[in-house]
Amino acid sequence: MAPSEQTVASTGNAEPPVDLPSGLYRWRMAAVDPATGRQGPWGDSQPFRRVLPGPAADATQPVPGNITLRWSTQPHTRSYRLQLARENTFDPLLSNSETASAQVALEHLAPGQYHVRVQSIGEDGYIGPWGASQTFVVPEEPKPQHWKALLILLPLLLLGL
Repeated sequence: MAPSEQTVASTGNAEPPVDLPSGLYRWRMAAVDPATGRQGPWGDSQPFRRVLPGPAADATQPVPGNITLRWSTQPHTRSYRLQLARENTFDPLLSNSETASAQVALEHLAPGQYHVRVQSIGEDGYIGPWGASQTFVVPEEPKPQHWKALLILLPLLLLGL
């Protein structure tokens, strides 16, 4: 048996090797008589596609309300679709965008919790499954403390006494 062939019991469950790279493949099947061990003819081959799920996104926040999301690139990928929502059901969507880059900048987000997910779109246009949903929080901006400006007047008050 060639290394790329796999024998499956009569239950009919077969899965490709876990480390199978993404791409387009073909599979075929032949029956084996359990009593004699003789194999029958091969059936017609059928195509299947191995697609990696969308990558996980990491968030960085250099300015409050502005977030840059980055993720690892996926092989044989033309672009990525990114969805942003407040709810983990992704309904309603705040953003549904496509980018060729493995990052996206989101600006002027209101404080609160957000959910994001990414999917890969292959070079041939095939759309892979969504990656795991990620959550990030845009914190409240610190409130200005105007009373600290009054400390500048303290030396003048002390000199006037």
